[in-house]
Amino acid sequence: MLNKDAIEKLVVLEEKYGLDALLIAPSADLQFFMGFSPYLCERFQGLFVKKNGECFYIANLLSKEEIAKELKPDGRIYSWWDGDDYVEVVSQILEKEGLKNKVIGTSESVRAFHVLNIMQHFPVRFTSARDLLDETRIHKSKDELDSLRKAAEIADQALEKALKKIHPEMTERQIGATLFAEMSALGGKNPGGLICCGPNTGYPHYALTGDGRTLQERDILLMDFGCTVNGFYSDMTRTVFFGEPSEKERSIYNSVLEANLAGEKAAFSGAYIPDIDRAARDIIEQTGYGDTFTTRLGHGIGCKVHEAPDIKQSNKRNLESGMAFSIEPGIYIAGEFGVRVEDIVVINEKGEREVLNKFPKELLVL
Repeated sequence: MLNKDAIEKLVVLEEKYGLDALLIAPSADLQFFMGFSPYLCERFQGLFVKKNGECFYIANLLSKEEIAKELKPDGRIYSWWDGDDYVEVVSQILEKEGLKNKVIGTSESVRAFHVLNIMQHFPVRFTSARDLLDETRIHKSKDELDSLRKAAEIADQALEKALKKIHPEMTERQIGATLFAEMSALGGKNPGGLICCGPNTGYPHYALTGDGRTLQERDILLMDFGCTVNGFYSDMTRTVFFGEPSEKERSIYNSVLEANLAGEKAAFSGAYIPDIDRAARDIIEQTGYGDTFTTRLGHGIGCKVHEAPDIKQSNKRNLESGMAFSIEPGIYIAGEFGVRVEDIVVINEKGEREVLNKFPKELLVL
């Protein structure tokens, strides 16, 4: 069913951004505005929201009936089938809907080849509306904050349980399966994450292949993971040690932890976002490892793992109530090891800083 309140926010922002309509393809964005997101394949489809508030959906015939029942109360649906030239059909629909020579914003899930093909045959301009769509969700309601809190609580509890079962000779894939199963058992949906050990921790976005590396008797284990509650995500990272860390490992861990705490302390209602990034980054730069902190300090979170606001130097805005984001400094030495410590922080209903993750962050040796 269409989310009337969310649609109204879209309409207001369309006027501000100078758009005549928005096109939202299946994605977390569509789930938020429509309460449903069908299977996304190579066939053109999506929800159009016009600046007068009217909504219509263009779908392939194979999913028409499935989508139609979700367009209540006021949406309408058009369809095409595989024997049609979708560009021709979509062009006719856009003309009928008064969108000839208009500007249509798109969600990030809209396929580029679709809109490029349409623009070659019909006078309409498509443009990115990612920032606009993020803006509709950047201030979380109390219910949404409660979902984020519960998702974080599940992640905390799952890690505590999983660490009692993780041991050397387990593969990265087995460790992940253990942790994800604990989140599922606690009611978390869509459990997942990045699990790496040893030298693989030196890659910020390590890509697991096969079963991955086997955890050794003396090793570093980095776990970046989360789940959803009511469609809202948790995301946390803890780096733990199997066997006593070296002096270098201990020093780097403590620097990253100090940066994490400094970033969180700097994140208060009204804080200038570049100052938050700088508070954490300065600490790591003072250690001589500044060039290994290659990521932004954090990202927004909600019904997508990564959404607004990014916590980085180039985001020239201030924190406001309802914003939710990660604080996750790291030092990554390719070929050796890496350390990351991550929590989710919100500016809550009272305008106060609230760190959602409660699992201890002090250096942990197993």
